[in-house]
Amino acid sequence: QASETNAGSGPGTDAASKKERSGDDCYHANFFRAAFQVLWHDKMLPSLGPEYQTLRPALGRTAGKFASFLLWVRAGMAKLQVAEECVSDAEIQDTHDTLLPELPL
Repeated sequence: QASETNAGSGPGTDAASKKERSGDDCYHANFFRAAFQVLWHDKMLPSLGPEYQTLRPALGRTAGKFASFLLWVRAGMAKLQVAEECVSDAEIQDTHDTLLPELPL
């Protein structure tokens, strides 16, 4: 029974650690979505055709699959079939860096 109690124990496997990771993942995903909305409305929509004007992008649960906000935005743009020329890498990173300090941590 003792081995069952200790099974799976170790760094990063206890309930508190899992809950913390889950909270961080949720926070991370929500930040990515919110920052993408800013880019969508401020940078992408003005250069897109009328068929995009009523589109409300839904990218699903993808934030954890990408190493950076830039890669996540580029993947989202590809999924939505938005040309990369609509927004530069620098504008994407600037949006991330500008919004992040405004969040209450």
